[in-house]
Amino acid sequence: MTHTPVMLDEAIEALQVNKGKRYIDATIGQLGHLNKIRELGGEVLGLDYDKEQIKRASKELEGSGVMLAQCNFADIEAIAKEKNFYPVDGVLFDLGISYGQMTSNGIGLSFKNREEPLDMRLLDQTREDASDFLNSANEEELYFILARYGEEPLSEKIAKSILRRRNDRKIKTVGDLCDAIDAVAPSKNTRIYSRIFQALRMLVNDEVENLHKGFMGGLSLLKSGGVLVVITFNSGEDRQVKKLISNNKKLISNDWKVKKKMAKSFERSALMRVVVKNNNMKISKIQSTIGVLFSVLIVANIFAFVMSMKQSQSIQEYETKTYALKLENSDLEESMYSVNSLQYAASRAADLTFTAKAKPYYLHTMGVARRN
Repeated sequence: MTHTPVMLDEAIEALQVNKGKRYIDATIGQLGHLNKIRELGGEVLGLDYDKEQIKRASKELEGSGVMLAQCNFADIEAIAKEKNFYPVDGVLFDLGISYGQMTSNGIGLSFKNREEPLDMRLLDQTREDASDFLNSANEEELYFILARYGEEPLSEKIAKSILRRRNDRKIKTVGDLCDAIDAVAPSKNTRIYSRIFQALRMLVNDEVENLHKGFMGGLSLLKSGGVLVVITFNSGEDRQVKKLISNNKKLISNDWKVKKKMAKSFERSALMRVVVKNNNMKISKIQSTIGVLFSVLIVANIFAFVMSMKQSQSIQEYETKTYALKLENSDLEESMYSVNSLQYAASRAADLTFTAKAKPYYLHTMGVARRN
């Protein structure tokens, strides 16, 4: 059953597998990565959505101590906590589908099996299958899914062709869909087939949302310094991973990107991204913020000191001017007093009968008033 997966050596190197450390293989497949981690002494929790894969793995790994769970990797956090397998040193997502799964599961994942029903549901049997979508979606919906998930240049023409063909009869099998593609595309173009089937598989299995949940869940389980590795097989998946990395501030070393060409056509675009969790970034941000605040405080104190010196100088100048004004006011008050005395003497003189004794006083008062 053991299979050599794409980028086995590169992924193991990136995970920095060491004895006694914990790792989660979120997509065990045919046990290629998982067995290599075991050989190097790592403890492993293995997940897979495929019931048959889990059944075969359980038999092969019996007595090994490896924990397994059949689930969608979107639930990685809940499963790991349920099994008390956290925090971990590394998490691996290999988003590829094995050749065996594509060609032998009977649900229409491969364009090579023309008689298979267009189901494509890998886990949740309550979801709408590929045939239901193709026979109910309008032209805009068909075009959007084929273009977004498949990145197919002929998406608009293929969407129109699907509508025309389903008017005659429902599209139920792989062959029905291939015929609709052939009507508007170069005959038997396997790359176009691959892109269209990829788009439908991603839609039916909600792979975009599952990858988002799985990535964030895996990240939450990592220790500080733990490694998360994602291997993708189409540019749409890689862009989503790149966006998840750039939007998450707990990650560093997110520039490690490895691309590898493979012999098999469905593996030709394998690409690996590696990121490292860094919880200390919060601390460094706080330290940085404190440093900035401290610098601002120092500048503010210097500014306040300078302003206080200027204010002290202004106060001193104000006090000097005030004292001078006070002296001027004192002189003015004396003059006003003299004037008031003259006015008073004049008013009193009008009421007095001048005598020889009163006249000298009056004349003296007038003389003082004139001098001022």
